[in-house]
Amino acid sequence: TAGNWDSDQTVTVTAVDDTLIEGNHASTITHEINTASTDDALYDSLDSLTIVTNNISDNDNPGFSLSTENLSVEENGGTNTFTVVLSAQPQGTVNFALVSSNTDEATVSPTSITFTNANWDEAQVVTVTGVDDDHLGNDSAQISVSVDSSGSDANWDSLPTYSVDILLLNNDEAGVTV
Repeated sequence: TAGNWDSDQTVTVTAVDDTLIEGNHASTITHEINTASTDDALYDSLDSLTIVTNNISDNDNPGFSLSTENLSVEENGGTNTFTVVLSAQPQGTVNFALVSSNTDEATVSPTSITFTNANWDEAQVVTVTGVDDDHLGNDSAQISVSVDSSGSDANWDSLPTYSVDILLLNNDEAGVTV
């Protein structure tokens, strides 16, 4: 106004906390004249000015969780499930590979899952199926869950592989037939 035109005014810039993993990034603040509320037409023609560029530190980190670390499955085609869900929102897609350490003991379906920035917080179900064999005693296997870096948001590529331990409950009995 005519009374405070020569006094500094403070503008506070606050980053908005979101769930999107975008890494550290910049934001540009632009100053421009609001011509509709300016009394003096001399100021209406002034160009916009970029006054601040802020470096915003992203506090969101990529990660995912499994609903369990251990499952038991009957070896004669029994099934059990676990879920995978992201802990933060990616900018693009995040692809996972799911692999059984021993397909003679346990198989996994699906063998890949994909999260997007729209479904990142929806748990996806993975089914483990026991494979029948003639061995006595319980067996074991692991299902590894890892980010498939081909086609995935690069922020997620360095995540470690996690495993679900599978205990395969034996259905065979020792015996002799005469």
